Amino acid sequence: MIGSLDSQARDYEENGKHADAEGLYRQLQQHLAEARGSDHPDTLKIEYRLAMSLARQKRTEEAIALLDQTLMAQRRVLGSTAPDTVKTEWSLVNTLRSAAFAICETPDRSDSDYARAVNMFQRAVDLRPTQALAHCALAWGQFQQKHWQLSLASLEKSVALNVLGGFQWYLMAMNHSQLGDQQTARDWLTFAYEWKFKLPKEQQDPWVNKLTKQALALADLENAWTPTDLTEADYVDVYSRLVAKYPRIAWLHHFRGCHYAEMGQFEKAVADYVKADECMQTMDRSRHHALHLYALSAIYLYLGDLAKSESECKRVIARASNDPWEQRVLSEVCCYLPSGTFDYDKFYSVATIRYARTKSRHYDLGLYLLTAYRSGRYREVVANEQKPITVPALLSVAMAHKRLGDNRSAQEFLERARNRLATQLKTLIPQVITGYADRPTQFCWLSALLREAEALIEPGKQGTETKAIGQRKDGEFHHSASGEATKG
Repeated sequence: MIGSLDSQARDYEENGKHADAEGLYRQLQQHLAEARGSDHPDTLKIEYRLAMSLARQKRTEEAIALLDQTLMAQRRVLGSTAPDTVKTEWSLVNTLRSAAFAICETPDRSDSDYARAVNMFQRAVDLRPTQALAHCALAWGQFQQKHWQLSLASLEKSVALNVLGGFQWYLMAMNHSQLGDQQTARDWLTFAYEWKFKLPKEQQDPWVNKLTKQALALADLENAWTPTDLTEADYVDVYSRLVAKYPRIAWLHHFRGCHYAEMGQFEKAVADYVKADECMQTMDRSRHHALHLYALSAIYLYLGDLAKSESECKRVIARASNDPWEQRVLSEVCCYLPSGTFDYDKFYSVATIRYARTKSRHYDLGLYLLTAYRSGRYREVVANEQKPITVPALLSVAMAHKRLGDNRSAQEFLERARNRLATQLKTLIPQVITGYADRPTQFCWLSALLREAEALIEPGKQGTETKAIGQRKDGEFHHSASGEATKG
């Protein structure tokens, strides 16, 4: 009986019949409580499912009360770290947060409604004090209550735990606007704009877009505002002001480092990337946790310091998980280095699997051919010579031809890579580089790879000159915040 009722209730849930599922869960709960006891793990498991059924029916107050009751019993019976206990705790946190957001979005809400919502946000923080999203949600509630200093304090705690993206940055700007600090508000808006530019997926986030409009309005800026009139030095000033106020936010150092690199001030760029990595050590691990090391590796490689570049790559390898995205990026980063200490066959396997799934993606083709070249599969590389568009792909084909003794084809593909370099840098976002796009890092990697190819194919000529990213010559491009490019 118990098994059949449970199975039927789950079927109802899967088909959206939550009221019917609720009825069955209540029967199950009563039966199990009488047969096994109200604190039996099976009874508590059904109680949890009943609470989630109530939540799906938007009966959040009832759901929260039942989740509270279930969590207390599970902690007493199973312990705080038991899988069922942790699952209930997470669900309670999420239900509290969802209910609080719903209250804040209700028309004609009162001060007492905001106070109730903030209490829910605070309870979520108390349950999960190390969750960045919990502190960020509390900051949103405190902002709605017009407690702007408290909101900033919660945001700082949130960012110290993990970076959630544009929501945090725009809320920072909104709080500073309300406190009358329009300079800092505009600085945060500049950072938020660059963040969205480098992480295009956030441009489709409805919450981020909603906050964008509110933040711009509070700062007395038009909806279409963009910081396109800023020079690289202006950007450095923006981030320097923010770093002075918020020295522990890693991405402020990282973005300032990008602009130092654009200006050719590599020592300052390196110092900022190192500081960014230090700040990240106190944060929850995220898939962007090693981007500062990638940038360091790229700059060292561009400057010709292969040992330091390789050292940074090894630090990335030591931290890397089995996440497919991390493994793909790791394969790319390490394969820009002509080192004999990396397992290029492993990187080749990662890239081959990825390319087999996304054959229309030029980025994945470039990574596949570069890993094939590094692992000595020269004939496999030249067999794909009709496909390359990106610089890594073209240079991989050029060097493979050279290794196979075809100097003419090697020279042809080298020239095509040179002509393509400026165009690829111009269109980094989002067509060529997926996810996070960092132009200085890409420029350093591509330029170093070009220099390697030139040394192999044209050994008698002087290699590519190391120069500031913003000081390239004809056919190369300067950066602008809008993502366009202007000839230097």
